[in-house]
Amino acid sequence: MKTTNNNRFIFFFFCLFSFLIVLIPISNSVRALFLNINANDFSIYQQAIYDLSFDNLNPYLTIKGTGIFNDHVDPIIFLAALWCKVWGYTPYSLIFFEWMWFVLLIICTFVLIKNERKNNTAKILFSLSLIIFSRSFLQGLEFPIHPTTWSMLPLFLLFYFLIKDKFIPVVIFSFIICWYREIFPLMLISFSSYFLLNKKFKRFVVIFSIGATHYYLYSHLRPILLGPTVDYGDTLLKQLIEQHIFFIWERFKTFSFPYKVFVPYIFISLLFFKYEIKIKSLHPLQSLQSLIKHPLTAAILFVGPMFFLHALANYMVHHHSVPMIVPFLAVIIFSSLSDHILKNKLLLYSIIIIFLCLSSSRYTKMVKNTLLLDKDANYSYEEAREKLRALKEIKDKIYKIVILNKDTKILASGGVIASILKPNMKLYQFCEVTDNTLSFDYLLLEKRAHGDLNPLVFKDIIQIESDCMKYKAETVIDNQFFILMKGNFDDRCLKMSKRWPTPSTLIPKEKA
Repeated sequence: MKTTNNNRFIFFFFCLFSFLIVLIPISNSVRALFLNINANDFSIYQQAIYDLSFDNLNPYLTIKGTGIFNDHVDPIIFLAALWCKVWGYTPYSLIFFEWMWFVLLIICTFVLIKNERKNNTAKILFSLSLIIFSRSFLQGLEFPIHPTTWSMLPLFLLFYFLIKDKFIPVVIFSFIICWYREIFPLMLISFSSYFLLNKKFKRFVVIFSIGATHYYLYSHLRPILLGPTVDYGDTLLKQLIEQHIFFIWERFKTFSFPYKVFVPYIFISLLFFKYEIKIKSLHPLQSLQSLIKHPLTAAILFVGPMFFLHALANYMVHHHSVPMIVPFLAVIIFSSLSDHILKNKLLLYSIIIIFLCLSSSRYTKMVKNTLLLDKDANYSYEEAREKLRALKEIKDKIYKIVILNKDTKILASGGVIASILKPNMKLYQFCEVTDNTLSFDYLLLEKRAHGDLNPLVFKDIIQIESDCMKYKAETVIDNQFFILMKGNFDDRCLKMSKRWPTPSTLIPKEKA
């Protein structure tokens, strides 16, 4: 009887987990279908991935106003380019590509725990609960597509092998992780000090060298080889050097700590002191040595630089927290702490409830997105069908235009771009990174308030349409959802220089 109940319990969780996992790409695909995924940041990487080739290793992004590797350094996007070549140049292909990293993380966790020992069903369910109900992962997956989110798998494996004391795989994944974002080499340099503290000098030198080499390549050689790069941290570091503690204090006073993301991991990390470091039962020096040797310290050292810089910038949203929680997640799952938690039912259920409560709103939103009940996509089903027909008409017309003249410049509002973008299109978004000295051959605007128009709002669309009417040569399409006009549209009617009068910090600056 007990075995039957256990099987039912396991089957219930299997069905629940399967539903939630599959819900993620379905929700994002519906959002993309109804233009609720904005060009920032989706279409920046979308255009980069579409245009990458052996003949074009650093494609210029009309969506961003710079080459992709002048913006971020994440060579892993070559893998995404291969994926799209196989599965098609659509936003849905990229949504599923990002989702696969999450699925592979779940499969990897299952296999690694399954190989540890028999009768570990409870640990598998507990570990998968931490992953599936991680608010950080869900926030990252809800804001596709970013290599920072994809880094969840190699980071997880890096810390798994660190815990298992298998240094060769640690070296391999330390090298690989540098392909996901330029911040990771700096994090590796900090991480290498874990080995220095533990007097493992050869290991320290190897990891430090990997981080330092990549950091030099990205921060010093990249501008020489590719030209000016986007300043994502140089200004912060310069202010830090000049103002020291005063700058830190002013920044941290305004820092909005994302407690819903980090509090569960802080709570569980404190349990290490009770169950593993045993600070009360040891001499203070022994407690310190125990802490230094623990992989929890390695996780803190790895995460430290990224957390510090994002705290100074007061910007820690969407995908940013993913690399900050993965090391702690690996340490929680693969250290003996998980065994202590599983033995204490009250503690076990408390942790799961905390994770569930902090992530449930994300899944609720996904259900609303899927059923078109979200406030940003609240259509009747008849309206939904009409919008899809209108979108198909727009796409067919634009593709015919681009085929006839591949140099045609099209300026569009932010929601529709992901759906119409194809390789080597000169498609621009209406935002601060678009050069306001350009003129455009076509203007495409979304006429309904539904959809992600950011940074515009519906009244902006109405004003732009009105101002640009006198510069049009032809109204190509005009229906209840879109207007596509042909003409000579520049800042006289677009007024981008008035909307964004100062140069954007999101495009490279020539050095003085």
